[in-house]
Amino acid sequence: MKQTAPGLFILFLALGLLVASGLKAQKPGLYNPVRSPERITITDAAGYRATDSIEEKLVRLALGGPSFSAAEEQNKINEYTLRNAKNSWMNLLTLSLNFNDLEFSKTQIAGSQYVYPKYFFGLNIPLGTVFSRTQVKAAKEQIKIGADNQKQLARNTRSDVLEKYRMYKMKKELIKLQIQVTDDEQAAYLQVEKSYRDGSVPLEAHIAAQKKYNDELVKKMTLQLELDVAKFDVEKLIGTNLESITN
Repeated sequence: MKQTAPGLFILFLALGLLVASGLKAQKPGLYNPVRSPERITITDAAGYRATDSIEEKLVRLALGGPSFSAAEEQNKINEYTLRNAKNSWMNLLTLSLNFNDLEFSKTQIAGSQYVYPKYFFGLNIPLGTVFSRTQVKAAKEQIKIGADNQKQLARNTRSDVLEKYRMYKMKKELIKLQIQVTDDEQAAYLQVEKSYRDGSVPLEAHIAAQKKYNDELVKKMTLQLELDVAKFDVEKLIGTNLESITN
């Protein structure tokens, strides 16, 4: 058994080096992850700051939504893929250790001779995989692509939020104007209706006044629907009630 000690020592030494290299590959902080949405300002994501505090709040809320979180998780998956690629060559290693049967014989037959070598030790290293490292390079490029996609997603999100919120504000002002127009047409129609009952205006004037009032009433209802839809579009992006931000 003493003659097998060098082989066992070499075997354990090789295994120890492999384990140490594997732990080193798993060491965190080998690359910089993409920052979480909480740490991304509007200037970072969009290139310029929003015009008022309400728009800034809306963009921040949108950047914390599911789409941005999904991009963050995809970046983590890409990082894990890189770690796996760095360690993939270890899966291809082959260790072999064979001992001569005569080494363990309790009795030696007269006239017999030792057979050399007493043991066989082999270690196969896939040099092509180790030196080419194409999987590692591809994983690193995937991380860069993921980071770029997340930045573009932040810019698109900012653009969508500001566009839809400003559309909402425009619809809100339009409905105010339309309410005034509708109220004026209602007052005019009621005056014509009173005069028609008194017989001072003809039927045609009464019908025309009623039609103008109905037309403005339809416009008001249409604008109110458009305002509600614009509000829903903003809330879909920010994930909360719009009044809780604007009030």
